[in-house]
Amino acid sequence: MPTRTDDYKLVRLVYHTNIVFGYNGPPDIEIYPINSGVWKRVIGVEIKHCMVKVMWSRTFVNGVVHWIAYDVVSNGCGIQSLVMSFSIADEVFGEIMLPDTLVCVSPTNLSIMLFEESLVVVNYGREIDGTSCEVWVMK
Repeated sequence: MPTRTDDYKLVRLVYHTNIVFGYNGPPDIEIYPINSGVWKRVIGVEIKHCMVKVMWSRTFVNGVVHWIAYDVVSNGCGIQSLVMSFSIADEVFGEIMLPDTLVCVSPTNLSIMLFEESLVVVNYGREIDGTSCEVWVMK
């Protein structure tokens, strides 16, 4: 992914898991700028949200990678889905809260993509009739 410095970067989040408790704390964060050819560990940044599996969707818009993430919470449904972001140029993480109707949707039922210049979150949830989906466009 090109940045303002015309360098491509790989970003790696390494979650440590176990069978009983799932994630063991926040992930290790590493960035690999292609021009330097060396992995560097990001210190002082703590991601509180759980990352979705590798096969789940992500998209790149205006220099920022976006993906679906979730928190385990006690809000009546047990989870809170949201969109995480990472600015390649600034190396800064962010989050975008989803509309109330998507907050309790399992992250496995959500997909993120680009439509024209906007982020789109699609809900393929089981509560929908099986032949349709909900599409939320963020400007």
